[in-house]
Amino acid sequence: MPVFLDLTGQTFGRLTVCRLAPKRGGKTRWECRCTCGRLVTVITGHLRRGTSRSCGCWRHDERISRITHGQSRRGERSAEYAAWCNMRRRCYDPTSPHFHLYGGRGITATPWRPSDSFLAFFHHVGPKPDPSYVLDRIDNDGNYEPGNVRWISPKDSAANRRPPPKRKPQR
Repeated sequence: MPVFLDLTGQTFGRLTVCRLAPKRGGKTRWECRCTCGRLVTVITGHLRRGTSRSCGCWRHDERISRITHGQSRRGERSAEYAAWCNMRRRCYDPTSPHFHLYGGRGITATPWRPSDSFLAFFHHVGPKPDPSYVLDRIDNDGNYEPGNVRWISPKDSAANRRPPPKRKPQR
């Protein structure tokens, strides 16, 4: 027979156990007070395994803390955020259709690779001057890094390309 553990007074995440609650479905439950002040009833196993750490306010706070720059919400992505995502994908995702032209050639975006580096990228390149502008590397064989990245018009971008590969003479 399992030994009864009195959890009264113990804290699990944001929950502090106040008292034993009536059993439901044969499971021991506890009334807990969250740090936000709300009372909730939680099963013993959920407290001990860490499955329940708050009344639900933790999840809300976590979601809010992820919104750091406001430019990445689905359906509302800024053009700058989309350019940053696409740059990282071309360099690091082998399933990207353009990987062979970037990451496959050894081009990286090391300073802006971490998932929390968008603000550093945005601080460096600034807002897009015009919706038609595209992200460009000044040195076409260089990496995406400060000093080698800028916004450029499509016309200027077309002029700043690698020369086409030499064709083998046909026989």
